[in-house]
Amino acid sequence: MSWGMKMSKVINDMASAREATTEYGPDVDYAELDDETILVSIVCISFNHEKYIRAAIDSFLNQDADFTYEIVLHDDCSRDDTRKIITEYKTRYPELITTVFEKRNTYNQGKSPLVIGISYARGKYIAVCDGDDFWISTNKLQKQVNYMESNPECTFLFSNGLFLDSETNKTGKRILPMNRRERNILNHADKLSVSDMAQIEFPPTASFVFRKRDFDRRPRYSKDVYSGDRYYQLVMTSFGYAHYFSEPMIAYRVNNSSSMMSKWRSNKRQMALTLRRHAALYEEIDKLTNYQYADILRALRDSRIYNALWLEGRQNEMRSRRFVEAAKELGLINLIKYIIKSYVIR
Repeated sequence: MSWGMKMSKVINDMASAREATTEYGPDVDYAELDDETILVSIVCISFNHEKYIRAAIDSFLNQDADFTYEIVLHDDCSRDDTRKIITEYKTRYPELITTVFEKRNTYNQGKSPLVIGISYARGKYIAVCDGDDFWISTNKLQKQVNYMESNPECTFLFSNGLFLDSETNKTGKRILPMNRRERNILNHADKLSVSDMAQIEFPPTASFVFRKRDFDRRPRYSKDVYSGDRYYQLVMTSFGYAHYFSEPMIAYRVNNSSSMMSKWRSNKRQMALTLRRHAALYEEIDKLTNYQYADILRALRDSRIYNALWLEGRQNEMRSRRFVEAAKELGLINLIKYIIKSYVIR
């Protein structure tokens, strides 16, 4: 092939790539803000959240902050009126809201809507919230950003929250702590390590804040490794330390049939696969932290594996010294659950 033909092919390939991006990439409408003025980007991902998205967006707009923030609303090709509602808010607040509308559902293609949403964020800090949750503190951003600005070595923030029943719309008990171990960690440590974070079962996603630069330098793993909330908690913390606000700042919906967690729990095969991806994540985090927290991370890895085996109906394979030691490392309750699943329940 001549040089001229090669150049022609390259140009045609580039043109085809641009056309593909236009055809299949999202429609993006940026907030009317100067990039240099934005300190925080609130990134909200949504899919079929027409019942809840207004509460989420209103809670962002109601933040009492002395800095400029933008709101990035990513919709993953919802089949209900979520996009219509988001467009309504974009029309009312064009200076604050960036919309990212997918033409095809990205989650079903194995992509992360959150990663896509953050790629359009322009702030120094990223604050995360799913479209079916919302913030209950009007000072949430101000308090969290103040801490980050004063403590540059802190790389991950989260807060307590309240459970909210999607059917009754009533708030319930606090999310954290869920057990005695979590209470001891959260009450006695101002600076939380990867080991501490790994032992906290459910830091509320809607309370997360971290720096965009840390997100951009995160390690990329294969699809066999879990890349959701747990990944961000542990990876971001590994760059410095995590800090916890005991004040409930967010509301997390339960009894929500459209949530990803509800779908996983109703599908044993999918849940087992997710547990194995969690196990792979703990192994990668063990390497990332130079095996500094090997005992707890390996125990958590093995606990996910034996729970996956249980869901797969492979109890005989659970009866291993390795899994007994993992259950013991995680405490008496976990050991009891392990014994029941391995030897009692059929």
